[in-house]
Amino acid sequence: MFRLSIHFLLVSSLTYIMPGAVLAFDDPTMPASFVQSSSPKRLTLESILYSDTRKVATISGQVLAEGDSIDGKKILYIGRDSVRLADDAKELTLTLKRSSIRQVK
Repeated sequence: MFRLSIHFLLVSSLTYIMPGAVLAFDDPTMPASFVQSSSPKRLTLESILYSDTRKVATISGQVLAEGDSIDGKKILYIGRDSVRLADDAKELTLTLKRSSIRQVK
């Protein structure tokens, strides 16, 4: 009985001391293929490298060229200040902020 009381006290105190750690455990009854969806990931155009021989864009931390895909969207065109992407349903254009555009010669 004494061991059961100490065990209960220890577990309940962990709930108050480290609630994030206790809640972070995976549910053993959850199917292995289950993925908890969060809000849709927003694509962010961070930079563009544009020259006569090379066109590369950094989108959400990934360096991509025309024809590459990110989050199910294919890059159709990389311009000097924008990137055009498309999936089966629609087309999307990401544009750099004017304050971040600079030309290097």
